[in-house]
Amino acid sequence: MNRLSPPRSRLALTLMTSCICAIAPGLAFAQDAERIAALEAQLEALMSEMESLKQDLAQTQQIAETANDQANRAVLATPGGQSLGPDQIPASSPVVRMPGGPGIDGQPFYPANDGRTTGVLATGNDLVRLTFSGQLHKAVNIANDGVDTTAMVVDNENASTRFRFLGETDPYKDWQAVTLFEFEWPANGSLDANQIDQQANRSGGVGDLNLRLSEVGISNNAFGSFFIGQGWMASDGTAEIDLSGHTSPIWSGQTFSIGGLLATQDTVPGAPTDYVSRNPGLAPEDPNDPYYDTASNFVNIFSLGQNLDGLSRLNRIRYNTPVWSGVQFSTSVANEDQWDAALRYGVSGDWGKFAAAVSYWGKQRASGFDAYTGSASLRLASGLSFTVSGAQQKHRNGSGLSNTPTTWFGKIAYDTKLNSLGNTSFGIMYANYDEFRVENENMQLYGIGIQQNIDRFAAEAYLAFNYADIDSGDPFLRYNDLTVLTAGTRVRF
Repeated sequence: MNRLSPPRSRLALTLMTSCICAIAPGLAFAQDAERIAALEAQLEALMSEMESLKQDLAQTQQIAETANDQANRAVLATPGGQSLGPDQIPASSPVVRMPGGPGIDGQPFYPANDGRTTGVLATGNDLVRLTFSGQLHKAVNIANDGVDTTAMVVDNENASTRFRFLGETDPYKDWQAVTLFEFEWPANGSLDANQIDQQANRSGGVGDLNLRLSEVGISNNAFGSFFIGQGWMASDGTAEIDLSGHTSPIWSGQTFSIGGLLATQDTVPGAPTDYVSRNPGLAPEDPNDPYYDTASNFVNIFSLGQNLDGLSRLNRIRYNTPVWSGVQFSTSVANEDQWDAALRYGVSGDWGKFAAAVSYWGKQRASGFDAYTGSASLRLASGLSFTVSGAQQKHRNGSGLSNTPTTWFGKIAYDTKLNSLGNTSFGIMYANYDEFRVENENMQLYGIGIQQNIDRFAAEAYLAFNYADIDSGDPFLRYNDLTVLTAGTRVRF
């Protein structure tokens, strides 16, 4: 028995050792599993915390965007604005969203909420945000006046070269203050250049630096907006509602692009000039007269017709109501007994956009006038658009004038994307101008155009052709037809 004990002890030791060897890895694995489970739990906790932080950040961003949107809705960075631009149709809620100011397309300003990212200009007041913007607009006019063909480089005053400084305070309890300076610098402007003086402003041809706007304003979501200074009258822009996306080649103010050109007449041999005198009884007829060839003595296209777009820009006081269900009322009073009132409307949907405006404007003196202007534009989702405009001005007794300037304009345009540069648009127009200079005188203007946007360079290039048929209403004066080919480009900044 005693001799068998050692082997049993060794056997027991061997079995115990084997069990330990078998159990030890399991114990190690168990410890590893516990550590892995602990790490996984920590990782899940971290991921949960990260997800919570992401949700908090998203909520913060949403609050900031909502606050920014409310700030933008207080005033849309366009003080004293007029016509309804394509991206600025008023909402149905009662907010003071000022539509874009008048101009080639009713959009000389960039909307405050268009998503652009720009640098910040330094100002003398950290409470004011300052924006500098503008445009350069150059073109070549090739005109045949029935006697000769003339080509000249001009600043296209459909939307002249200009720059502006817009100051905006941060909205405070639905109140916001704005200031605006805008300057125009049309070197060899299309309203000045003509066959006699192809380089208008001969002192270097640099043109004049003109102050267009200088005003201050304050607005409130509930009460509307109020402006004082040189700025747009309420009626300005009511002839220029245009949602087509096709405005540099042809629009309601088409004579701005060719207005300086002189009309010619079918003269008899030996006549002193082919140009038409503004006042035959007073204009010089002696070719040796130093003022004989002064362009201001003769009839130009702009004097034969324009779009009668309200009282333009004057030193005035102006009030705009909030926008209610797409409707906004404006009125202004200026120096020299001038006042006006305008009503604007805009709506948009999946089908497209529609905007319209009507206005009364006049000079309340015995020798003054009364005038009425309206325009409307419909742009369908397909890119097809229809735009109309009309106006009439009546002189009051005592003015010494008996003519009644009247104009009608219509345009059909189509805007589409044919290439990667940007949208391409095509347009055709007709305008009729009655009695702008004297009774019974009439001009009909026909135009076609193509415009190519170049989005990457914030530019557009275009080509337009215009034909003017002029009837003097006088059996002793026969105007020649005028044709003008215009090629140009506009760059915004």
